[in-house]
Amino acid sequence: MSEPDLQKMLEQIDEDVQILTLVVGQLADGRDHYAYVSIPPSKYEAFKAAEAKGNYNIAEFGKILHHANGREPTAAVKKEMEEKYGADHCFEENLQAMEKRIAAALKSES
Repeated sequence: MSEPDLQKMLEQIDEDVQILTLVVGQLADGRDHYAYVSIPPSKYEAFKAAEAKGNYNIAEFGKILHHANGREPTAAVKKEMEEKYGADHCFEENLQAMEKRIAAALKSES
């Protein structure tokens, strides 16, 4: 696959697929906040690295779908995000479990 074709495919994936994540933290003024952010796959790894370092602008990585003060969304907000955007509040745990299963399967094949 040529470089332009690969680039076009990656751009299409970013248009078709988004990773919805819940970000919880503090604003620069010290107030607790949370936000639901829709992140294209090409920016997810950079987002996770920035998140680990702290002090970053989530809008640089994706579209903010909902933002509010507090440490955690209410049950009503969670339900709305699930219904409207298909939010999976266990996404990262499920992803890590899948990675472990894949790694174990690959190890058993070798």
